[in-house]
Amino acid sequence: MSESAAVVTRVRYRERQFLRAADLVADQNYHMAMRRRHNIGGHRRGIVRGLALVKQPGQPASADAIVLNPGMAVDGYGRELIIHDEFTLPLESVFTGTAAGPVAADVWLVYARVAEALPQPGRRDCGPGQNNRWREEAHLRLTEVSSLNDEIDPNRPRGLSEDDAEFSPHQFPPDDPAKEWPVFLGRIKQIANGKYEIDADLNGKRPYAALVGELLTAASGQAQLQIGSESASDLRRFAVSLADSTGEWTDKLAIDLNKKTTVRGDTIVGGTLFAEGQIQFEPLASPPAAAAPWQIYRVTVEKDGKKHQQLRFEIGHPGKKDDPTQYQLAIGVKTGGDFKACLIVDADCTVRIPAGATLVMESGRIIEGPIQPDATDPRFIDEVQKQSQEWIKVLLNNTKKLSDDIVAAGIKLFGELEITQFNATDVTAGEPFQGAFNLQNQSVFRITGLDPDVKLVITKSDDTTEEMSGVVNPKGFNLEPGETKTVTVTSNELPSTADKLKVNVKVVGKDQLGHQVVEEISLEFPVQPPIPQIA
Repeated sequence: MSESAAVVTRVRYRERQFLRAADLVADQNYHMAMRRRHNIGGHRRGIVRGLALVKQPGQPASADAIVLNPGMAVDGYGRELIIHDEFTLPLESVFTGTAAGPVAADVWLVYARVAEALPQPGRRDCGPGQNNRWREEAHLRLTEVSSLNDEIDPNRPRGLSEDDAEFSPHQFPPDDPAKEWPVFLGRIKQIANGKYEIDADLNGKRPYAALVGELLTAASGQAQLQIGSESASDLRRFAVSLADSTGEWTDKLAIDLNKKTTVRGDTIVGGTLFAEGQIQFEPLASPPAAAAPWQIYRVTVEKDGKKHQQLRFEIGHPGKKDDPTQYQLAIGVKTGGDFKACLIVDADCTVRIPAGATLVMESGRIIEGPIQPDATDPRFIDEVQKQSQEWIKVLLNNTKKLSDDIVAAGIKLFGELEITQFNATDVTAGEPFQGAFNLQNQSVFRITGLDPDVKLVITKSDDTTEEMSGVVNPKGFNLEPGETKTVTVTSNELPSTADKLKVNVKVVGKDQLGHQVVEEISLEFPVQPPIPQIA
């Protein structure tokens, strides 16, 4: 194989051509060179498979053995180095057992070519250069190491020129075994006479073969992996991209030259996420149409004619299935194995600072919203107590004037109900009774647990009386301040001898301060005689 060839040339065969040995050699050299160029062009040199060094401890009276497993490697010229069988390293040839001997030995694999002649009937070729075969072998080389501090560079073995250290596939790969490009397999240390160890610290320097390229595309054409970039305008050095329905590529994961990592789309982190730099969220094309519980995302929303940028931490809300106060966003610290929350936001939009946490305002101010009438809110109870004390002082100073003013203003201090517009749609003997009335909350407090009760007293034509129970709907309801609700009353058929009907209504509930609220009314209706039946 000529190393001075400047161009790639291959043999052209034709019918009835006279072939010489030079033609066949040229054809063989062409294919061998192309194969070796492929080995170092689309790949990196190094160990392809196997070739592990394994220690086999000996008995107390015998030496340890270091064995090289079968495998394959490619040297810097693209030549294949193959070990077919397990091989025991001849360490006794390096370690003499004397104090002046080496402390370790580096293990290398080099390319070799051995002349071989197969017998042919009727011929007897003798002398050098008459062989009819080349046997390619991988030879083991042990080099002495005088100090464990000696540096080893597998990319630039000793004796290799700078040009050959970066041998390129456009160059013509040599086949001459004298041109060596050793492959490093490891270092063996002698710890005692006949006792050896494999230097585990140098295992990371074993060179391994690898693919060389910039873009890897899936067979489906729907995904691709980019490693590096030759374009000056493309700062990406690693990217995973997916194709949309139009064939346009979108980076789902990208790392650029400035070590900036970009992740696009929904991302699930199954473990712990550590960020040494900033985490930046790009806004979604539009806010999620449905709930997106336990997600962090950025959206642009329009309010009052202005666009607002929001980074949302969305908490899952259980609805009616569970207590929303048990679904929380908690910010805190973990000490002694326990997590301590410093700030809690519940799914019902309650923001709490737990006991033991301190709120420090270095600047600015906290603006507290209006206190809503809620008996479970300690702020409301405190405010009522303060106001009550002020009222008592005023009452003691000017009881009559204050009372007159309150009455004149029509202010209801405590819960108060009023029944209005009681209508009876049908009061006829022999027919069911149907009526309805309006119940209004005329106080400033919410009234709860309202339970109307209706008693019907019937006076018959012979002046005797009879009681009936009315069916009321609804029951057990609440009324907000100023709210009015319609309550219906029905009964079974009235007696045919009924002359008058008295309806007694009583409604009982409680306001937010715990006061019982009662409203009663009694109405009387004449009863129409039964409707004659037409035969």
